[in-house]
Amino acid sequence: MREIGLRGVEFCPGEWDCERFESSAEPKSDACITCPKKPTKPIVISSVTSEDEQAAHELVNHIAELRNEQRAGLINPADLNALEFEMLKLWHQVEDDLLRAQMMSAPRLF
Repeated sequence: MREIGLRGVEFCPGEWDCERFESSAEPKSDACITCPKKPTKPIVISSVTSEDEQAAHELVNHIAELRNEQRAGLINPADLNALEFEMLKLWHQVEDDLLRAQMMSAPRLF
């Protein structure tokens, strides 16, 4: 089944329904590498394990620690790796959104 999206771009049908994938030799993943539909390939999300959950908690705790160090003036942004930098930006955005939501829901005093 061909699916056409915006601007006439064909969507990847997924490995389970792809002639190119089915007819390719092993390793099958090589069929996707050169496919023009690869950017639209569906993402298969597996169930979250306790190890995944623990890793996510550790990442959040690490970013919270970086935020605390930043507030104290102990952090140089140049010393952050790309993931830490992006996660710290996201942390700031969430803080700003929460503050804005709190201000909008608070009753006006004057």
